[in-house]
Amino acid sequence: MAVRDRVPNMLTVGEVAGLLTALTWATSSMLVKALTRHFTPIPLTALRLSVGAIFIFVVLSATNQLGSLGSLPASAALGLGLSTVIGTAGGDVLFTAGLKSLPMAIAFPVSVSAFVVITTLVSVAFLGEPIGPYLMLGLPLTLVGLYLISSAGRPKAAPGQLGDRWKGVAVVLVSALFWAASISVLKLSIGQNSVLAANAVRLPIGALVMLGLAFQVDPGSLRLRRYGRSVWTAMVAAGVLGYGVGALFFVASVQNAGAARAALLSSVAPLFALPLSIVFLKEKVTLAILVGTLLTVAGIVLVLLD
Repeated sequence: MAVRDRVPNMLTVGEVAGLLTALTWATSSMLVKALTRHFTPIPLTALRLSVGAIFIFVVLSATNQLGSLGSLPASAALGLGLSTVIGTAGGDVLFTAGLKSLPMAIAFPVSVSAFVVITTLVSVAFLGEPIGPYLMLGLPLTLVGLYLISSAGRPKAAPGQLGDRWKGVAVVLVSALFWAASISVLKLSIGQNSVLAANAVRLPIGALVMLGLAFQVDPGSLRLRRYGRSVWTAMVAAGVLGYGVGALFFVASVQNAGAARAALLSSVAPLFALPLSIVFLKEKVTLAILVGTLLTVAGIVLVLLD
């Protein structure tokens, strides 16, 4: 008899890994929000990618899987690199830019829910996936939640702040478009290749591209000695959590719980982001943001259950 059968209320390894994925992604976004005070979006993304790439190579070396890099076909490596450039140079940079003008309690649920909605609509429109009852119910719930979060204003806000808020929301929504395009290319490229090996190709390519862009737009931001220990601690933690540990937890969740359940569990990340933004970033969360976050998560769950 399996452990799950003997202890019905115990979470499986895959389910725990899926929840830890959501927690690491939310925590990474909180750190990125804090780091936007010191960095512009492109250098911040470049440095986080570099940390993530180093972490993945350490894991590959520790698990004796460096040899798996030679098994990746050139076409797969090209596609993996392209997916990373789209996702980081487009999606991550724009999301970071949105965080500069938005509280994380708004930016994070908007980006996650929009990403799921866009990916789902693309799958229905271009990949012939069916439209079921959960999808029909989940999408409107998510859209209502998105509107509540996006339109939530701060008490005693200055007249110009609402316009700035909507500009930030628009930037975050465009970032979700890039993420959806990135994951589509990734799905076509990864095939049956090792996920660790794929990340060991993707992250260095993304880091090199983003470092090149950073040298062009803001070379002073890469003078590493100008930052104190607390900034570097946050940077390393954001890179390891966002591009390293989070990916490993997600892989473990997919392998042990299945892709659908892994996506379902990781999509609750906004519920982790909300208390983190209140406790650590001292953001004020209105009733509209709270209700909107709950609606978007409920909508995402329904969409992924379809």
